[in-house]
Amino acid sequence: MLPLPLQFLAAWLAVWLGRVLQQEVDYLTAENRLLREKLGGRKLRLTDAERRRLAVLGKELGRRVLATAAFRGILKAAGVKAVRLPAMSPNLSAYAERFVLSIKSECLERIVPLGEGHLRHAISEYMAHYHRERNHQGLGNALIDGEQQDVAGAGRIVRRERLGGLLSFYHRKTAVRERTE
Repeated sequence: MLPLPLQFLAAWLAVWLGRVLQQEVDYLTAENRLLREKLGGRKLRLTDAERRRLAVLGKELGRRVLATAAFRGILKAAGVKAVRLPAMSPNLSAYAERFVLSIKSECLERIVPLGEGHLRHAISEYMAHYHRERNHQGLGNALIDGEQQDVAGAGRIVRRERLGGLLSFYHRKTAVRERTE
């Protein structure tokens, strides 16, 4: 056990160091908020090296410190079940990440939702377009649920719009024989 004067000095040093570290954390938190505001809602794209650097630092902090609990609470309140992925499995969510990137870039970044109903309508229209009208490179340029169109057909090409022209679908209208009388 340390003598009383050294215990006092160690306690004082610990309190002082804690205050300095807390001030540094407060400054970095404020700086981080300001930088996010400067981005204006745009997503910050990190390189693989930057992600690794953050992952190493985050691992030292531990999961409990980094766990987005408020975020999971928001999801739960909206009726969404959060599924945690195992560590070291970046490709498990590749399809979901690709879909999120598609809906954001093709739809959500191009509208200003006027309320929850408007947002839900836009998402449902995009989902119908995504499954029945949008060609998918991963499926050999085929549709997920839609009818395959005859590319070599003789009908004229027509355009179908969704969301006021934001989403377009081009297909060949089946040729209709004219009646001869």
